[in-house]
This record gives sequence, structure tokens and C-alpha cells, in this order.
Amino acid sequence: MNKANDQASLEKAGPQLSLEEVRAQIVDAIVNHQLLPKTKLGEEKLAQALKVSRARIREALARLEVEHMVVSIPNRGTFVAAPSISEARQILHARRVIESETVRMLARSATRTQIKELTRCVAAEREAWKSGDRQRAIALSREFHSLIAEMSGNAILADLLRQVVARMSLAIALYDRAHKPDCMFDEHVDLLDAISKHDEDRATQIALGHLDHMEEALDSIPDEEAEPDLASIFGTQE
Repeated sequence: MNKANDQASLEKAGPQLSLEEVRAQIVDAIVNHQLLPKTKLGEEKLAQALKVSRARIREALARLEVEHMVVSIPNRGTFVAAPSISEARQILHARRVIESETVRMLARSATRTQIKELTRCVAAEREAWKSGDRQRAIALSREFHSLIAEMSGNAILADLLRQVVARMSLAIALYDRAHKPDCMFDEHVDLLDAISKHDEDRATQIALGHLDHMEEALDSIPDEEAEPDLASIFGTQE
């Protein structure tokens, strides 16, 4: 498709997604394991799937490369990042540093409204696991950790945690061979209990133990590469 035809098709289709919307959709597909590590991200196919220009896809991929979610290999293209087992352990170490602080801060100051919101998230995660909806359960697990960071009152730490959790999803896709929850659900229940009782030390210990268990679940044998159906992932139709 030449540039003129590309532009005409986009104008006929209506307003394009913004750069941030394109970036967010690609990130969502990565963290939800629809786009697996080592998957090649062709600009033309992504542009067709998301109904945007190749230039916008190029911008989004450039931003994601800065965020270490994708890698660009000269003469080969852009691929979903595939962290080594060593990098995965470093990512978990970063989570320990951030979450030990955000958990402690929230346990010190949690309000009834915040506890109610965390309880809602944990209840929804429980139902997702019971119904066998692993993808939703894992998304709710990430939400639980993100909520704690946001509620801690430190927006910088919350933003850092979101980035680290997103990168951790790549490691989970590669190395969680046991297919266990990337977060052990019972520990979420215990962590919520400690936060609701304003027990800073216990909450911090549970959070750190929780991450230790995640590291124990990692296996150093990566999954095979996969060829994704981009139109299906991004919900587009011909």
C-alpha cells in the first residue's frame, strides 16, 4: 500500500487513534500475553490492525523501545522484548524496592474508602480464578498492586511500578512454566488484611514474601515463538 492510498483509507475510516492510544493498546496486548516475547511487530500489519498510519505505529514502537517493552534489531525489525532470566530477577528486585515502600505507606494511612476499593479488586480476582478466566485474574492481580501504589500517595513510585509490572509480564510469559498465577491469590487476601489493620511491618513482610514466591516460580526455559493474529487481538475486521 503506497502512502497516498494509505492516507485515503485512513481518512475514509475516520479519526485515527492517538499516539498514546496506540501505545496503550500494544502494551495491553503484551501484558495480557496476546503478543508474546520475541513476536515480530511488523509496522504494516499493526497499522492495518489498528487502522492507523505506519508513521503512528513507528512512533509508538519507538516509545515502547525506550520503555524496554520492544527491541529493534537492525535489518530484522522490531520484536516484543524477551528479558533474560537474569533480567527477570532484576525486575523483581526493583519491585521489592518499590513495593516495600508503597505497601508500608498505604498500611500507615489507608482510609475506609481505599480498603473498600482494594476489597472489590480482590473479590473480582477471586471470581476470575474460580471461573477459570486466567487472563482477567492476572489483569486484576496487576490492578491490585497498581492500586496500592497509587493509594500510597507517591505518584512517582506508582508510575515506576506500572512500568516494572509491565516488564515483569514479559518474564512471566517466558518463564512461568508451571502456569501458576503470577501473584498467589491467598497472599493478596493476607496483604489486604494487614493493610486494613494498619500493620505496616506485617504488610511489608507479606509483600516481600509474595515477590519471593513469584521468583521461585520462574523457570529458565523460555517458551517458543508464536505468530499472532493481530486483527483478532485488536478487534478489527476487514
